[in-house]
Amino acid sequence: MSSKSDIILIVPGPIGWEMWQGTPERGYSCALENGPMEASGLEKIPSGKLVMAFPVREALAVPLVVQTTDEAMFDDLVSMHLEKSGVRIQQDSGRLTDVFHVGHNGEQTSLLSVVLSVPRERSMPSRSPSEFDISARMFQMPVNGITIWQELGRWVFAMTHHGELSYFQALSGVSLNDDAVQEIQLALTQLSLQGVLFELECLVVWTTGNISDPSDDVVSDLAEALSIMSHAIEPKPRPTLPRLMSKIVPADVRAERRERAEKHKRNLYIFALLALYLGLAGYFGQWDVRSSTASNSFLPNVEQQATSINPRGSVRYPTRRGVGPYSPAQPQSQR
Repeated sequence: MSSKSDIILIVPGPIGWEMWQGTPERGYSCALENGPMEASGLEKIPSGKLVMAFPVREALAVPLVVQTTDEAMFDDLVSMHLEKSGVRIQQDSGRLTDVFHVGHNGEQTSLLSVVLSVPRERSMPSRSPSEFDISARMFQMPVNGITIWQELGRWVFAMTHHGELSYFQALSGVSLNDDAVQEIQLALTQLSLQGVLFELECLVVWTTGNISDPSDDVVSDLAEALSIMSHAIEPKPRPTLPRLMSKIVPADVRAERRERAEKHKRNLYIFALLALYLGLAGYFGQWDVRSSTASNSFLPNVEQQATSINPRGSVRYPTRRGVGPYSPAQPQSQR
């Protein structure tokens, strides 16, 4: 049974989307395994805060080294680097980029810039997530190593530097063969030419119990081809939230949040007008009651005064000048 405090993680699995439910304190348990290939096909999403991790293949990792430790300059330096690298970010698509701190050496800082592709039509779940991130940031990885696992039918890999995620990429093939080795070697060569160096001490391949899991011989040959001494095959760990979530927000979700905020403002405005109307109606209604009460209390006083003047108990008013019970005496005519 789901709890309001639970967090629902939507993570790409080896052959379909997965849902994990729990909290950072007690961990996460699998609520759906081997789900649909498209996130839009997820059904019966449990209640709770929803967090989505985009697949590695949907994002571009751009590591770089800047000659400063001033965090206020990181965004501008990354924007310049992306522009020089020919990476174009589509306008009006929401926030599709973020920058993560990897480490520093003296006055140099290693950063990882992430650029998300514009989400496809069926790539979002029916319920809008509260936060987004990249799947490679949702798992604990070995220090100074390269980790390989399978996502939605494709193999992907990620590298760490002193325990921090520093690079990730999706492989084009569906098996860990010589083509996969060449792609990884090409990525390492290109990064080294940019001044981004890695100290790869181990190779780890995560398995999920599927028929596509590689054998120990395949992993051993892969480590040897990459000149990595240590290698291991381990079960894929459970996902967890990173220390700091990314600031990525696709345009559709941003527009929905803006519309929800505007609707909330409209409701507050309507409630304020309604409260003002009810307050004024209550005030004037109370004033009318007091006025009516004062008028009713005034009439008996008038009648009481009139009765004291006319003992007969009735009030008689003159009908015309000089005629009536209180008219002045008429002078007598002289004979």
